[in-house]
Amino acid sequence: MTVVDAADGVSGADVAADVAGADVEAVGEDLSARFRSWWVGVIAALIASTLIITIASDAADARAKLVAGLACTGLLGWRLVVGRGLAPGPADTRRVLYVAGLAAILALAFTVSPVFMYLLYVLLPEVLFVFDHLRPAAFWCAVLALEGLVAQRLWVGWWDANVPVYGAYLSMIAVSIGFALAMFVGYTLMEGRRRAELLAELRASRARIAELDRAAGALAERERLSRDIHDTVGQGLTSILLLLQAAETAASTDPAKAADHVRAARQAAHDNLAETRSIVAALRPVPLDGSTLRAALGRVVNRFAEARSTQTAVNVTGTEQPLDPAMEATLLRIGQELMANAFRHGRPQHVEVTLRYTPTSVLLEVADDGVGFDPALAHAAGRGYGLESIRDRVEAWAGRLQVDSAPGAGTRVRLELD
Repeated sequence: MTVVDAADGVSGADVAADVAGADVEAVGEDLSARFRSWWVGVIAALIASTLIITIASDAADARAKLVAGLACTGLLGWRLVVGRGLAPGPADTRRVLYVAGLAAILALAFTVSPVFMYLLYVLLPEVLFVFDHLRPAAFWCAVLALEGLVAQRLWVGWWDANVPVYGAYLSMIAVSIGFALAMFVGYTLMEGRRRAELLAELRASRARIAELDRAAGALAERERLSRDIHDTVGQGLTSILLLLQAAETAASTDPAKAADHVRAARQAAHDNLAETRSIVAALRPVPLDGSTLRAALGRVVNRFAEARSTQTAVNVTGTEQPLDPAMEATLLRIGQELMANAFRHGRPQHVEVTLRYTPTSVLLEVADDGVGFDPALAHAAGRGYGLESIRDRVEAWAGRLQVDSAPGAGTRVRLELD
């Protein structure tokens, strides 16, 4: 026999993981905002350095210096105005316009000096920071890199006779390596963003699942309370009604017996009140407090037997052993329901209750010689709620239920829980 422990749908570890994930995401957003703020400073510093080198060069004439000044001012202004506040996102109009403007201004700068190739060190990462997918980022990074290669080819040629190591081939290799590194960094950044989005979706899904679990738990609790009230208040009132009817019948012929019935009804009312209070307080069934399942079943059987003077017997076979408290409560509730059904509908002369213990399961059987019924028609006849409640309780323990009955042949209900 198994012991089942109930647990909440969301554990403390899950909640802690969610809180930690939210903290990590908040820290990540803060670092991203800080990075974007000082990254503008890096871009401005490199643009200014490139402009100073160009202006200080003797090879640049006045026109080249003017164009270089306009290009550098345009690059910085374009970043501060059009690129301001751009976060990683899809290739929409604003983002495409921004990177296309960077490419156009850089192309203008290359017309006066190849030194502006150094700006690729900041412009390639800038493109990666704008898009949230690698394909548009790779396309525009390739456009910028191609501009640099073309500029080197036009300004230096395939080979520089004065400084061979500064030939265009080496520049092409340097730009290609820079492009490859940019793609690697871009893939890493975008994969990180994708995982962060998946984590956010996972947290949202878990929140929805937790809400559904709470709703399902509330529904299950309502169903449990409905069964418990039916099995306690309903059965208790039935027992009290039978006892009072018996007392009324015996009042004129046997006052002493009638008084016994009244006392039994009073005791049944007391037990039923305590049972109801235990349900409200979410305690174990009162008949089990401080007693065994056999004794609790015996009290239930005797209470119903006193009302109709029916012969009853409680048999226990096998080695009696402690069960899960919830399983004991289930067996007692089912025993109460079966006894109530037998006396309410069957009008039996004999009722026998059997509790059988095996090494792997426990079996409860209630048999009577009453009028019986057709199990297939019980629900249609308006007498199916009790059996439905019993079936739900048995299925909750993955147990087995068997109902044998026929009109005029009595009823035998047998259930087994592992």
